[in-house]
Amino acid sequence: MIGGRPTRGSRPPYRRLSRDAGAAPIIPSVAFANLLPDQLTPYLVVLIIGFAVGWYGHGLRSNWVIALGILLILLAIGLLQLAITTESGRAPTGF
Repeated sequence: MIGGRPTRGSRPPYRRLSRDAGAAPIIPSVAFANLLPDQLTPYLVVLIIGFAVGWYGHGLRSNWVIALGILLILLAIGLLQLAITTESGRAPTGF
């Protein structure tokens, strides 16, 4: 029946909730963020390597090497941002 109350046979069966139904799900990004280092140094190293690779690619006039350098820079920034905004509120030392 369109727009009306569904008939008894068309209702989905009720399922019992498990005991873990009220537990908060584990968010993969938070679980991954707990594996990230607490120091600022690894992020700076990847950032500097990204700038060096981009600079080297510019000297070679190779767009692929420049793009790789840009990706390394974005990776360092993204991982640092993820490490800062974890649930535990910890931030990499050195700020």
